[in-house]
Amino acid sequence: MPRYSPFLITTLLLLFRFHGEAKNPTIQDRSREAYSRIAKASDAEKIELLNEIVTFIIADSSQRALQLSAEAINLAQKIRKPSLEANSLMGLGRVLQYSGKVDSAFNCFKRALHLKQTQHDLTKLEIPYFYVGFITHQRGQYKEALEEYKTALKYASLNTNHPIEGRCFTEMANCFRLLNETGKVAEYLDKAWNILQKGGDPYYLGNAYGHLGLVFNDLGMTEKATKCLVKSVRYAEVTGDSLSLGYQYSNLAGLFAMVSSKNKALEYNLKALRVFTNTSNKRGMGYSMTHLGNYYVQEENYSKALSYFKDAALLKEEVADWQGACFVYGNIAETYMKASQPSNALPFLRKADAMAGKSKDRLSETVVLNTYGNYFSAMKNHSQARNCFERSLWIAEELKLHDFITSNLSAISNEYQAEGKPAEALAFYKRYTAIKDSIVGSQDRRAQAELQLQYETEKKDRQLEQMSRLLMNSSVKSRSFLWGNLIIGMLLLAGTFIFVYRLNNRTRPAVNSISIYPEHSSSRKNAGTLLPDQASKSSLTDDMQQQIWTSLNNLMISEKLYLDSSIKLSSLAGRLNTNTSYLSKVINEQSKENFCNYLNQLRIREAQTLLSNPENQYLSIEGIAQTVGFNSKSAFNSAFKKYTSKTPSEYLSESQIAETSSVSD
Repeated sequence: MPRYSPFLITTLLLLFRFHGEAKNPTIQDRSREAYSRIAKASDAEKIELLNEIVTFIIADSSQRALQLSAEAINLAQKIRKPSLEANSLMGLGRVLQYSGKVDSAFNCFKRALHLKQTQHDLTKLEIPYFYVGFITHQRGQYKEALEEYKTALKYASLNTNHPIEGRCFTEMANCFRLLNETGKVAEYLDKAWNILQKGGDPYYLGNAYGHLGLVFNDLGMTEKATKCLVKSVRYAEVTGDSLSLGYQYSNLAGLFAMVSSKNKALEYNLKALRVFTNTSNKRGMGYSMTHLGNYYVQEENYSKALSYFKDAALLKEEVADWQGACFVYGNIAETYMKASQPSNALPFLRKADAMAGKSKDRLSETVVLNTYGNYFSAMKNHSQARNCFERSLWIAEELKLHDFITSNLSAISNEYQAEGKPAEALAFYKRYTAIKDSIVGSQDRRAQAELQLQYETEKKDRQLEQMSRLLMNSSVKSRSFLWGNLIIGMLLLAGTFIFVYRLNNRTRPAVNSISIYPEHSSSRKNAGTLLPDQASKSSLTDDMQQQIWTSLNNLMISEKLYLDSSIKLSSLAGRLNTNTSYLSKVINEQSKENFCNYLNQLRIREAQTLLSNPENQYLSIEGIAQTVGFNSKSAFNSAFKKYTSKTPSEYLSESQIAETSSVSD
């Protein structure tokens, strides 16, 4: 994302704030209106009014929402209206889901489906299908969830429910991503974006944009994520949806953190906490406190991080969010380990384990086992650590959690290495590299590059043109917004000036100017040389290819990035202001090697230098392997022999003989 992204985010926020009149009633207005009509309503009308109120008070008063849902169900049963009972069950399902009672919620949605199907009632049928799919999705049953989403889509289209259509496409894209069917992700995200442009109820539309923004954010498509989250914030403000507003403030904080605007990130995290505190929304307070804890972990302010995490854990227990409490207690344990206090981590690990037991959630179990593994590893109890990682791996493979699978395989390999079992370490390391290669294989890299090109390489002048068009429409609607439009106009002129100035600079030859360029994960810190934006070109010319290759090697040599064992193609592409597809092609054509082998060549050269230097005699071969970026000695040995035709031990012996000969001469 370009360096001036904080400006674009702020401008978009202001633009949506001043754009048009807020003619839509807030959810408080709609709730009061429904209450006022209940007294004179028929029984059937009263049920629908109660269900409407339930929808709008879930966040602010879940207990009251539970009571009203029960009242609506009882009344529907009394007047023998199965379709109205089904609608009331859907409301109850949402309340139970919000309260963390997922199994009960699932049963409500299934019961609602049965009643509607029995009555051949197609109205709102997309809603229970969607939520059955969503809970199935959360349980890790992605293929089954896709079938439910497809059915929900059919009825959402029939009932012209664009927000639910958008949610279905969004979650289907998420399922395809988790199933590693990368090629379909772009297609379904595009469908979600297009369908939401058609509008709908602002309350539901805001939530749909928020979820879509999160998926874009997870894929590193920060410009699209920004647009979605800004829309979600605006809808939350218009409808008075405090729950959505607080969550979207937290998500915007994440975006600001990713573009290295730490002050803005902290500001929006605190805004979110204020929103939730003012509405006494304990679930939201726990959510924002968790984000603040993560923020301070990144700042290495562990005492402040622990304070927020501990408060968040208590709140999550209070609202019976057992999975959330499990994750936060795990965060506390990990923070103590980062602060070199592993002995303090154990009580919180036990708490995390207890919360996982309450949630009966397999993902929580995986997280707890993984954290226990890290704890035992820190305590040098390698066999116990390995046992935890192996159990975590078994569950991760069952749930198809690719990130946990790869991290556990790598961790098991390291523990075997620490136990002095190189053969076992090599076996798990091979499995680790095979899975990583399959995930980022050529086909998937190509599909992922298409995603990036489709959504992130839009011209800035087109973006500014869209802003101007919105501004023009806003000025036509009402003269009362004249001053607001003038302010936006000035901001846009300033933005245009900055854009043109930077665009001119980007067409000049690259210089060694250092700039922060964060990757998709906010925990990664990258700085590097900015090149012309290769991703905005339609093809990779020879000159561009040579420029990327030269800059890549300059960056590698000057900063020795190849020594970082966690370095990825995507982070390097970000450093060079290009995309992964172009960078991969350049490396393949210029070095005749893939990215992994290119790194290994540089690492082996560094290892040869270290092995040849008598001052490094105190280093073991394993120590040198880790120093130059290899995660295991076995992988180092294989790569070393591949590029030198010798083992490291043979090379070291020859170097010592040569050194002795030169001294004797």
